[in-house]
Amino acid sequence: MQRLNPQENKHSCTPGLDNTLAMCVESKLDCDYIPAHQRSVIFTLEITPDDFHNIRLNELRFLEKSPLNYDWINGTSGVNNYPTKFGLRILKNNVEIFRESEIVSLRNWNERKFNFNNIDDFSFNEKSVITFEFLPYCPVGNSSQVSVWDMENIFVYTSCEEKESRRLQGTISQSNGSTFSGATVWKQQNTEIESNITDILGNFSFDDLDINDNCEISVFKNDDFLKGVSTLDLIYIQRHILGMELFQNSSHYVAADINKDTRVSSSDLIELKRLILGKITKFSNNTSWRFCSGIPVFKPSDKIIVNEKYKIEKGILILTN
Repeated sequence: MQRLNPQENKHSCTPGLDNTLAMCVESKLDCDYIPAHQRSVIFTLEITPDDFHNIRLNELRFLEKSPLNYDWINGTSGVNNYPTKFGLRILKNNVEIFRESEIVSLRNWNERKFNFNNIDDFSFNEKSVITFEFLPYCPVGNSSQVSVWDMENIFVYTSCEEKESRRLQGTISQSNGSTFSGATVWKQQNTEIESNITDILGNFSFDDLDINDNCEISVFKNDDFLKGVSTLDLIYIQRHILGMELFQNSSHYVAADINKDTRVSSSDLIELKRLILGKITKFSNNTSWRFCSGIPVFKPSDKIIVNEKYKIEKGILILTN
């Protein structure tokens, strides 16, 4: 437990509820709550889940009071310009996940309970540092030069949750329905990257996806450059470039962008011709296949930009696509 600039933001010991030692801290001397103020009382908790469980932070409990009179052990006592409010802020890896700032502080010891069971951010599936920040503020405004807040018996209650998982499976296919065998499907979730090779029917499957996070898949296949390619494609591309017969299907724009520079031009025509004539065996800046999660409607003046990743939203369903 700590305070910033402890030489300026001092604390002392005061009698607790059952003759224990409680903490007595100076309050912020105006009525504006400011997150991360230097007079906040701060403590941190490191949470490290294992591979099979999440850790849930269920509840925070502590005793607090803003007494009419301060009483410092082995020190002085007197009238307290007691704070009327306190705020609680909680952060996960320095990102705020909870804040309640207008909490009325009482004159006598009382137990405060904060329950987080219904807040998703309080279920942790990876190593995290949790910061608890308490700020007493808004003194009542009497003549005393001392304004302090007392607290003790801070308890944090946690529990383990078995990680639920889901399966991701699907089929990689062309627009005409024919499937791809031997394609590599990449799945990324957080920092974990995994691959799967499609079977003879184009199927792939990933098990044990974390239900609490999104993931992305992408597909890679870079062989059979001449499959489905003929000199007729040269004619189609040339007629499109000359404006004699524009592509009617947006997938033709993607296929004709041989050098992947987001447009169909004579350089694409030249590279495809070199492939057909056997002068090259692969494209200089492209793969033999591009797998898109959706293709927009293109016009000849448009840049040919497509999404080659598929986002899988977090959830508990078995996803098939």
